[in-house]
Amino acid sequence: MRLNPRTPNIAVLEVNLGRLLLDVGRDNDAISWLEQSLQTDTQLLPETPGLDLPLVDPHGTARFLLASAYALSNRLDDAHRLLSEAMKSKQGMDTTVRSWMRGIPHYADPAHIRQEQRIAEGLRRAGLRDHLDEEADSGVPSTAELRESTRADEPTPMSVPGAKTIRTEEMQRLLAESKPLVLTTVEPRFNPTIPGAVHIDMPGGGTMDDEIQAKLRRTMHELLGDDREHPIVVFSYNINRWYARNAALRLVALGYRNVYWYRGGWEAWDAHDLPKAPLILEAR
Repeated sequence: MRLNPRTPNIAVLEVNLGRLLLDVGRDNDAISWLEQSLQTDTQLLPETPGLDLPLVDPHGTARFLLASAYALSNRLDDAHRLLSEAMKSKQGMDTTVRSWMRGIPHYADPAHIRQEQRIAEGLRRAGLRDHLDEEADSGVPSTAELRESTRADEPTPMSVPGAKTIRTEEMQRLLAESKPLVLTTVEPRFNPTIPGAVHIDMPGGGTMDDEIQAKLRRTMHELLGDDREHPIVVFSYNINRWYARNAALRLVALGYRNVYWYRGGWEAWDAHDLPKAPLILEAR
């Protein structure tokens, strides 16, 4: 049978409609549309760079929303089953209650924020984890390789050659005692952040003699002059992001001798309900 090329777009519409119904508390109607979306063929939907994941993977998004809708309707067995299916996808690898809440635009009106909080509460009831464990060891070997962008959103190793991996308690002590330069690779649109953080753009891949390295050298000279001893902390969003680890490797190659990688990143900091503040600078 020949597939209808419009079918994937129908799936997206069904998922969006299901979400709107969930937003307004019509959980049973939302369940009907979301269940229907899972029956719609999506194999022709293109993988389009730059689009939000709900458009790229409507089935993955539908499973998360449906798990929430089931939980809010007290169908907990169904909620647990759908969440288990959702967590098998690449999208599921990163999804936590906090990441879901993090996706709410800071400029959203209070009513929309309450609606998104309700979906997040449904996901929590369905069994979704609050955050990723910064101590989780994925078994990935630690090398001095710069991870390319196409594979930068994957589980990270536990360490980084030439730098020290720190956890949240160590991060707190370092901030209090050593006043390090704090660098974040988390997109500026995700604000606030860890107090004192400076945003740096850190694409994946490359080599230690490319333009990215030259740009980082210039940025660091502007921030620290010729001081190679000043402590520097780099962090990304969570343990499944390689960008800060890439930055740590590049800083070590530039001769900085006190480089720290805060592996748990923003999500671990947020999970401990620690102080937050706007970015103080976006380095260009």
